[in-house]
Amino acid sequence: MIKSIKTKWFNMTFVLRHRWEKNSDMDNYTVWKLRKEYELGIWVKPYLAVGKPNGQWVGKKIFNKDNHVRGYMIGLDLIVCKMWVDISGARVLEIPVDKKFNNQC
Repeated sequence: MIKSIKTKWFNMTFVLRHRWEKNSDMDNYTVWKLRKEYELGIWVKPYLAVGKPNGQWVGKKIFNKDNHVRGYMIGLDLIVCKMWVDISGARVLEIPVDKKFNNQC
């Protein structure tokens, strides 16, 4: 289950994965990992993402250090499920990916 909240200042994505999940878009490795590995813990992962450009879409300027946006993932691993929240700034560059293409890779 994935739910997203987008506001003017930030984006939040809530994800819940459990070992009995069916008809999902998870690949075989992720399903195997959820069913075979037992994990228990809390984790935090900070990261940098590419931000939306101000003005023109010029190749190398999009990937400059000045255009990075900070994001955080906060997660909880239980024995039967995994939950995490991804919090990032509203300026994160989002590129839509076709689900058919994504499942073939």
